[in-house]
Amino acid sequence: SGGMLPMAATLATRRVFEGFLGAPDRAFFYGHSFCGNPLGAAVALVVGGSVFFLLGGKGKEAPDGPGGTTASGPAPSAPLGAAPPDPGPPKAPERPKTPLEEKASLAGMTPPVYLEHLAKQAAASPRGARQGVEILRELKLEEEARRILEAGRRAYPHDAWLNEQLGLVDRTKDIQAAAGDESMMSLLEEFPPFQEIVKLREEIVRTSGAGWLDADGVRRLDGWLEECRKQREFLNDPVNARTNRLLVNLRYHDDFKSIPFTAVVRRPFTVFVETDPEPARVEAVTKSAERGAKALLGVYGPFLSFLRNDLGLAEAPRLEEQDDTRLRAFMFRSRKSFDAWHAAVGEKAPSASVVAYYSPVRQMMIMHADMDWATPSGVKDLPHDQSVCMHEGVHALYDWYQRWFCAKAGKPIPEGQWILTSTRSTPDMLFWVQEGLADYFAAARPVPGKDGAWEPGQPDRDHVSVLAGARAASRGWKVEEFLFADQGEIYGKAKEKGWGDADRLRALMYSHGWALTHFLLHGEGGKHRAAFLQYLKRDLQGGHFRTRLDDLRRDLPEFGKLLDLKENEELAYALKDRRDFAVAMVGIFQKVPQFARILRTRDLLAAFGLSDRSGDAVKKWMAALEEGYGRHCGELAKAMEGGK
Repeated sequence: SGGMLPMAATLATRRVFEGFLGAPDRAFFYGHSFCGNPLGAAVALVVGGSVFFLLGGKGKEAPDGPGGTTASGPAPSAPLGAAPPDPGPPKAPERPKTPLEEKASLAGMTPPVYLEHLAKQAAASPRGARQGVEILRELKLEEEARRILEAGRRAYPHDAWLNEQLGLVDRTKDIQAAAGDESMMSLLEEFPPFQEIVKLREEIVRTSGAGWLDADGVRRLDGWLEECRKQREFLNDPVNARTNRLLVNLRYHDDFKSIPFTAVVRRPFTVFVETDPEPARVEAVTKSAERGAKALLGVYGPFLSFLRNDLGLAEAPRLEEQDDTRLRAFMFRSRKSFDAWHAAVGEKAPSASVVAYYSPVRQMMIMHADMDWATPSGVKDLPHDQSVCMHEGVHALYDWYQRWFCAKAGKPIPEGQWILTSTRSTPDMLFWVQEGLADYFAAARPVPGKDGAWEPGQPDRDHVSVLAGARAASRGWKVEEFLFADQGEIYGKAKEKGWGDADRLRALMYSHGWALTHFLLHGEGGKHRAAFLQYLKRDLQGGHFRTRLDDLRRDLPEFGKLLDLKENEELAYALKDRRDFAVAMVGIFQKVPQFARILRTRDLLAAFGLSDRSGDAVKKWMAALEEGYGRHCGELAKAMEGGK
């Protein structure tokens, strides 16, 4: 005011100053003691600009016209009586100010400077950011308000109000609780979703406010937490806890510790799947394992029903109820890996045509993922790979239940490679029965309307074709040639016949086994069914081990002579002491193979009410069996040709 009138200013700290910014109800109402003199302010508007200009400042210049000032002093007055100066053309009306311009003008700033001022205010304190946002929202400048919010959050990332205004949600506690959960750390250390949560916790430690997440971040976190919950629930479940223990045990198994496995579970089966380092192959291998596991589960129900209902073994337990017993299968990611594993453990790999097999020595199924899913089996709607898995699953189930029933009878089947052959768990078991029964159940069709349910015992076009081809080439076998033979004897006979091709012979023997099993269960109006079921029941219950030694000594002179030999004193002692009758019996089979053949013959004939294996009754029975079997094969072929 040039000293003409008093002018006052109130000084305060920034904190006090910012407390009165914002809406009108927050304004500081000056008391009379602090009042800026209105007249002084009016004078300053007129005088101040001229004074500052004279001093080289940038104050507001005085208005032009009468009574105004110029840079050199008061404007000269017009001569008395002179005409008024020409005002010139009329000025265009000024554009009305925008709300932002009005607000900036009141603060003595241009809009850009005012916005920059608000941004600095936001960076200075959360309160300043809040006041700036309120001002801009009042002016309906949402975009500028968001920029102020973001500036404030960069300076104060933990402030709840700023984060909430930006639509963020505080999930810090959830992240810290999940990542710090000891049970999750022990169970899910290598689980990818859990690793992502741990990364978030580490980010929170490094950066304050990192636990505030936008909608996309919340969605991802909730997804990871849900996956971890399911995985922990899976691993804490007693069933899955057992699966996890089995996987851990593999890391210490000499034959598998160098191979990474995951598991596909369809109780009572667990398929251990070799992980593939190529991401493109992971899905294919996993899909193959899931198909195999589904097929194994599919054959379990019909087989258990067969034991309980057809064989009358009502006490046959569900494996899940036997301390969660698991039948194991190992699926290698490729045929190459399958062969490499066999070489590593010192075993000969099966021929190229074999994609899976059951090892009674290891009590596990071994297979690889290079199965052709598209290849059909001989049964409609049954792919080849699922048929193979069902076949091997029956071997595993038969072996387990035979061990269970024998142990229950007090005659456990001995275990260990030293006592078993590489292909059979019971040396006196007929080869065609094992493979024929497995193929009988593997020739299954899906039950309409019942997902996962299968109906075994269907006619198999592949087996019918093999038998027809063998007959056409005069390469067929008579029933008497394989009825009492084991696998070794069959290959010996094939060599004598000049058959030569092991794969073709195997296919023929499997086809004969399937056809004879089908005949005994369904042929000639079910005439032979009861006797054949009795034989299977006796075999499962270990009847061959309960044959009395006195009967063997009386009926088989060779057996008595064996016991009398001095070099067999240890075996004779075991038999006499009867402490381990099963081991002794298997020992006999190993030392004198013909006894196994004799016992196999006796058991089968006994089931059909025959005893004298060389008498006329047996010859007559064999001839009738041969005739009926041939007729049944012809009927199957005819039915298949007619599409039935």
